[in-house]
Amino acid sequence: MEEMLINEYNRYERYKIPYSLILFDIDDFKLINDSFEHKTGDEVLKLISKLVRENIRKSDVFGRLDGEEFLIILFKMTVAEAYDVAEKSHDY
Repeated sequence: MEEMLINEYNRYERYKIPYSLILFDIDDFKLINDSFEHKTGDEVLKLISKLVRENIRKSDVFGRLDGEEFLIILFKMTVAEAYDVAEKSHDY
């Protein structure tokens, strides 16, 4: 993810092509793992990944940063457009 961020920043600096980022976390994810074991936590992560991928373009990048933190890189997308994507995903 770090390399993708650096590349996109460099592309922006050179060509002024906009991009946006969505950073989100899963509230109380540690509690899921602690209460229901890591297998259930893994299933939750798979479900969230599926939902995110269904709501972003194939050209966008989605990845896990750390533990319960995730990042979406939205290429050629303004902040207003990214807001709409984030709100759409928030409905789940």
